[in-house]
Amino acid sequence: MLRSFVQLSPRREPIILPKKLWPFIWYFVSQAKKQYVLIAVSFSFGSILFASSSFFIKLLVDALSKDMPKEQLLDEVLWIGAGFVLICGFIQSLFWRLSSYLTAHVHPQFIDMIRRQLALYMNGH
Repeated sequence: MLRSFVQLSPRREPIILPKKLWPFIWYFVSQAKKQYVLIAVSFSFGSILFASSSFFIKLLVDALSKDMPKEQLLDEVLWIGAGFVLICGFIQSLFWRLSSYLTAHVHPQFIDMIRRQLALYMNGH
């Protein structure tokens, strides 16, 4: 499924490049916007989860500073630790790996697509 999503679908019509800068850039970027939006979203979620590690440390310090029975304290500390490992260790890594995988597969295709379309444009003139 992911491999088919990574495949770019360049425009097939005759290439007419815009004369202004932003429309020129958008002409190429719009052909891979879904892929680059997914890369940005997955990297952003990974970064947000990385930043949440300090929140788990705060929860742990708060739990340790409470005056409660040892069994209840141990239970709370274990749940906080499990949440930290699951969210900051596992899920964050998945989002970063997804963004790295997509970048490694989309970016070279995107560059080749731009080169091909510019070469076709230059050969037509």
